[in-house]
Amino acid sequence: MRLKFQIILATTVIMLNTLENFHRRIAEGIDAIRQQCDKPVPDSTALGAARLSLTRISSARSRYITEKAIPRLLQELDLVPRIELSILQRQLNGNRLVSSDHVGVWSSVAI
Repeated sequence: MRLKFQIILATTVIMLNTLENFHRRIAEGIDAIRQQCDKPVPDSTALGAARLSLTRISSARSRYITEKAIPRLLQELDLVPRIELSILQRQLNGNRLVSSDHVGVWSSVAI
């Protein structure tokens, strides 16, 4: 039992560190876009590169949550937290759709 707890704890720490790294990289990507948007005339090449980078890291974070974090948590949680996690997962899917719509509206040309 103690070994299982230690494995769960180690896995949780790794997942948390991974998610914190994704968060940091996403914040950096948002800052890079903000820097371009604060200019009187944004550099369209730099803005495009920043948007692509942010899209890639955001997609990687979503894949990590969907493919790694949630399945691992579902294995370890009791029934009630699993139900709550499933609800959260549906909300995250909805948030991704909103984000995708936002990116579509704010094209490089619109910016």
